Amino acid sequence: MGELSVGKKCSTLITSLVLMGQIGCCAAYVIYIANNLHTIGASFVATSFLPRVVYIGAIFPLVLSLSFVKTLRGLMPIAVLGTLLLIGGLALVGTHGVQVAQASGKPLSMPPMFGENMVLFTGMALFSMESVTAMPVLQASMTQPSKFPKVLNWSVGCLFITYVVVGLGGAVLYGSTVDSVITRNMGMAVMGHVTRALFCATLLATFPFQMFPAATILERYFGSSNVDEAARQEEEERQRGGGGEGGEGDRRNGGRSACHSLMTNYFVLRTMLCLVVVAIAISFDDFGQFLSLIGYPCMGTLGLVIPPFMCLSLDMRSKEGRLTTFDRTLCWIVMCVGAVVCLCGT
Repeated sequence: MGELSVGKKCSTLITSLVLMGQIGCCAAYVIYIANNLHTIGASFVATSFLPRVVYIGAIFPLVLSLSFVKTLRGLMPIAVLGTLLLIGGLALVGTHGVQVAQASGKPLSMPPMFGENMVLFTGMALFSMESVTAMPVLQASMTQPSKFPKVLNWSVGCLFITYVVVGLGGAVLYGSTVDSVITRNMGMAVMGHVTRALFCATLLATFPFQMFPAATILERYFGSSNVDEAARQEEEERQRGGGGEGGEGDRRNGGRSACHSLMTNYFVLRTMLCLVVVAIAISFDDFGQFLSLIGYPCMGTLGLVIPPFMCLSLDMRSKEGRLTTFDRTLCWIVMCVGAVVCLCGT
């Protein structure tokens, strides 16, 4: 899509942003899971001494095994389970907030919407657009791709309503002290730990969906042109004959093909990606700030800057402009505002 609309050079930039965004999403998930498991472990004497990195190591086999599922259809049962766990976690967050509000006796009201946390809020809002990069893959995996627009509209509409309800509900119930990571407001009681466990399980179930586009991008980068060229050269050498020089050429090509085979091996590639994600999760421990970091330069650019840029490029390439003056003006406004916001936020 990027190459057709904005050319090969810009499509490389888009692909790089998608790759960084997906790796960042996966790393954010691991950071969140590790931080919450560390919080749970700190509440018990037997595990209170364990450092955060131990929990990252403990979940590594899980994220690795989930990354080995080869198709999105194969991940569907995991997605359904993750959705149910998410609903359960949100229900516990709301229940705890109501209990806290009743115990304090303070009337429920909206806290100030502007202040020092606005930058973090915007970055997290942009991060919530993470699934935009998985849309083409989902459409390609559908039994009836023609129904994708209807499914997409319903899904995005329900997702938007959920975000608004949860966001405003959390602000009203927890007040101005609401943390960017809601589990920090849940206390150290049993309900808080159960909520943390549910959210951790939810992100584990979601992890392979975010890893899938990143792995697919690298597979195509390493495997499409390079491997095909190596195979073509090897076939030419075979057709020329297998003399001394030809045999030596086969060995050279064979060695090169073996190297590419290793680099594009399904399990090796996903293992390397998971190791990169874990390394990032070890280096960063502030979940909220990391969301903002990924949200602005990667997801913000992909969600706000690139789409209108692609529309304008396609419009200029066509013999008869497809966009109305209003649509063209709107694209320019969204692209420019998005570029300024992403640059300043980053």
